[in-house]
Amino acid sequence: MKITAIEKQQKRKDRYSIFVDEKYEFSLSQIQVIDLQLKINQDITGAELERFKKASSIGKYYDRVLKYLSLRLRSKKEILDYLDRIGADQDQTEEIIKKLTKQNYLNDLEFAKMWVKNRRELKNASQRQIEFELKRKSIENEIIIEAINNCLQSDLGAIRELIIKKRKNSRYQDELKLKQYLARKGFNYETILKALDQD
Repeated sequence: MKITAIEKQQKRKDRYSIFVDEKYEFSLSQIQVIDLQLKINQDITGAELERFKKASSIGKYYDRVLKYLSLRLRSKKEILDYLDRIGADQDQTEEIIKKLTKQNYLNDLEFAKMWVKNRRELKNASQRQIEFELKRKSIENEIIIEAINNCLQSDLGAIRELIIKKRKNSRYQDELKLKQYLARKGFNYETILKALDQD
């Protein structure tokens, strides 16, 4: 068998169609073509053809995962769930996870730090609420603790910001209603009282 053509695709300029014995067999990204050192008139075996087809399949899933990651950082569990949804098998999934981890696109600690920072800054979320959300994303306890400890804003700081915001609403002029609201947000009672004392 011989590679008879390597042609840039019309719709996807970053991918190349590979023809073996004048027949289309698979497509690869430009980087994969270079990494696999494919050339026109190159003789290949049946085993090599299967290896290239496997690389093609992994490359397509990998590209989709990169697009998914471009929206925001993801946890390992989110990537595993996504790969399962789009139909990647176990071998393909393991290969992609390995590659993402090596390139530092997949890092649960960085994901958890970003999550804590965003939830604190944008939502003034409580530590309890953040822990619950990260556990649902299958983040390990040690990572959750490190990410929360890394965040400069404490529960007390988050409550104080919420109090300032909620005091503008006539409904929360009533201290009991404000306490109930803060408790529903996952803050502990002691911290709520401390924040209200400083208000």
